Amino acid sequence: MANPYSIMALHFRYRLWIAEMNSDINVLRIFDDYVAELASKNSDPAVKGGVAGFKKEFILLRTEIDELRHEMHLCKMSLSADAR
Repeated sequence: MANPYSIMALHFRYRLWIAEMNSDINVLRIFDDYVAELASKNSDPAVKGGVAGFKKEFILLRTEIDELRHEMHLCKMSLSADAR
């Protein structure tokens, strides 16, 4: 049987990593709002194209973070069950 203390330490780390990913999502939201504001204040096609590129990247990053966060949540729950 695995050492419950090491399982709980890993469980705690997973919780911290998930919290960090939630923070990253908030930062992406802030930057997305910022570039949207830039686009609304500037009608230059180069700015519009740059904003579209950033928005696309933000969506891809958010998708990756959501997938990782989901997998880590499942692992965290499994560790919790193993610790019992």
